[in-house]
Amino acid sequence: MVMIDHTKTEKFLDKATENLRTVSNLIKAGEIRMKNNALEMDAGIIFKTIYGDKATVTIAEYPKQGGRTPAHCHKASKEFLICITGQISVTFGKNYRVLKPGDCISLDKSIHHSCTALEDNSRLIAICVPEDEDYKRSMNGPEISHHES
Repeated sequence: MVMIDHTKTEKFLDKATENLRTVSNLIKAGEIRMKNNALEMDAGIIFKTIYGDKATVTIAEYPKQGGRTPAHCHKASKEFLICITGQISVTFGKNYRVLKPGDCISLDKSIHHSCTALEDNSRLIAICVPEDEDYKRSMNGPEISHHES
């Protein structure tokens, strides 16, 4: 017999619902759009995301040099960025680092950051791992906040 932890299932569904509301609001605002079952920003950047109970994994594809994600932070999660192809400049606070294939950077929660492709066809993997207490609090609101730079 399989036992189902309904409390964990309900929390997961609540968070997934909130993530969908956030994405829906960004789509309505015209900041991102759906294309081939992925999210696409105006700069042509494509995000393919898997939402899990313990982490969120996104592959970000930057088809053109200069493609940039806007400055933002993750209020409840630590984020790991791993360059797969090309080169990507990651700006965080007043610092920046250029990632080449295989390079990784770790960003603590609430660190404002943005990514800019330095070459055509650059890609990275972004892994967001929630920190327990903050993750529980974030269940009541969207995890991502945008910051103008």
